[in-house]
Formats: sequence, structure tokens, C-alpha cells
Amino acid sequence: MMNQNPIPIPVKGAVTIQQETDFLGAFKSRDAEPTKFGPEVWEILQKHWKNLHGFAAELLKYGYWEEYISDGFCDLCGKFGQGHCHVAAPAMLMKLGVGELAPDPKSRHHGHIPYRPTVKSENAENDGLWINWIYNIYPDTYELEVLKSVRAKGTHTVRRDGRKWKQESYQYFSVAIFSLHGDEPAWEDVEHKGKKISEYYHKKYNSHQSGKKLFL
Repeated sequence: MMNQNPIPIPVKGAVTIQQETDFLGAFKSRDAEPTKFGPEVWEILQKHWKNLHGFAAELLKYGYWEEYISDGFCDLCGKFGQGHCHVAAPAMLMKLGVGELAPDPKSRHHGHIPYRPTVKSENAENDGLWINWIYNIYPDTYELEVLKSVRAKGTHTVRRDGRKWKQESYQYFSVAIFSLHGDEPAWEDVEHKGKKISEYYHKKYNSHQSGKKLFL
């Protein structure tokens, strides 16, 4: 019997800082859609817009957005500066009927991933498959750019742990760019546009009728 209520796939993203020619930033593990995550990013940027370079330096201390928000504090072991929390055995940490993680002060059932920015624009071909939305900040021009991962032409070879395989290629497509001195974006419109762009490229590079012209 088919599962009538499948578990939804987390929508992942990243908050990044524009460097000279590329961007670098922290991973957002779920709920990264503009309608859910956009207001949070915008609120924090409004709070820090007078010192965006300071904000950027602080963000790039972390590999995950959740780490930045918690100042690197792990609520399982109560330690700071250990890196992103990775729960190896979530069932053993779960309080029955409550849905909250139980304390694990001796780190028997969880570990930490060391600090490092995990999202890079040069990795778009690989990362675009699973990082859906990018919120890229330009500290020099006080701007926020929203990018969406889209299907790119062709495939590429992935080599990892002594294995290799073919994988679809992706790229980041700029959906919109906003001045931090302006009004808050209409996040519903941003999300809708990003999804339409993604659908267009998915059809373009996966359709058997590759010669047929497609329109948004």
C-alpha cells in the first residue's frame, strides 16, 4: 500500500557572501524557500546593514546557518565552538511523545562537523542538485541577490571515496537582486519566479523534444 503522507523532502539553501569573483557561505539544512527563509534573512540584514563586513566575517566562521544563529552553541552537549551538530542516532535522543532531543552531555549519540564555510559558487555543478536557494550578500553595495538552482546542460563525472559516477549538472540562476535600503521583497513573487525558471530549464534539458522552443 502506498504511503498517503510521504515525508516531504527538505528544501535546502545557503546564505553566502560575495567575494571578488565568487561567493562563499553557510548551509541552511531545511525550510530555505523564500516564503519561509527570506523574511529571516532580510530581518537579520536590516539589523546588521550598517556593518555588513562585520556580519560577513562572523557568518563565515560557520559552516551552517543554524550555527551562526546559535553562536556555535550545541544544545545537546552544552558546548560552544564544536562545529555543526550531527545526530548519529536520533531515535535514542528523542523524548517519546514530546518530539524534542534529549541532552547528550557526553556526546555518545551525536558528533560535530568542524567549522568551515560549506557552500561555494564554484561547486554549483554538484551542489545545485541539493542546494535549492542561495541568498547571496554584497557587503560593498548593500544588496541581496536570490539565486535558484536549475538544471544545466549535460552531465559530469563525480569522483568520491574511490568511486565515480555520472550526475546531472546544475547551475545557480539569478532570480532577483534587492537593495537593502529598499522595501522588503515580495517573497511569494520571488519563490514563484524561481520555481518557474527551474521548471523551464528542467524541461529544456530533460525533454525528448529538445528542438521544441519552450516559454516561461
